[in-house]
Amino acid sequence: MNRKDTELVEVMPIEYHFKVPKHRHPRLQIYWGYSFSRHLTQAIFNRILKDFRQKDKVKVSNNRDRFIVYQFAGKPQICLDGLTGKICVTKGTLNHYSKQHCQQQAAMIMRILRGTKRQRVIRPGYANFVRISVTCNPQRIGRTKEERQIYFEAVMDLFNDKPKARLKKIRETAHTK
Repeated sequence: MNRKDTELVEVMPIEYHFKVPKHRHPRLQIYWGYSFSRHLTQAIFNRILKDFRQKDKVKVSNNRDRFIVYQFAGKPQICLDGLTGKICVTKGTLNHYSKQHCQQQAAMIMRILRGTKRQRVIRPGYANFVRISVTCNPQRIGRTKEERQIYFEAVMDLFNDKPKARLKKIRETAHTK
């Protein structure tokens, strides 16, 4: 693996919803102002994941208390950087999977860490974010320059970004590991 492949790149958590009713446009859910607790550790993450039905398919590892690395079988490996508070992936992961897949996984992790309203009664939420639903309608562009830039990139990813490896091949490699 090249040194460039292990270089970290920040990803923005975005959910892509392709399947929509006939007369509506595709939809994006963009996570603004996201953050996760600096007190989050591998042990806490493992406790959160222990109630999952498919917990045997999830790998969580801690890298000297700075990075918490999360990977679901057949999905991109996501790094939570405890020092900067950002969600990152390696360039190798970004090249193997698409940017869209990485953003989708980052959004899933944020939802897991935040938990549902019922879960937050039992345990604290370890993530905060504002989730804004955006319809991919050309008449709706965004309020600020930053929003327009992220919106434009997300829409381009939605329609142009294809996975670098086919899903069948990705699943086969996940089962062989």
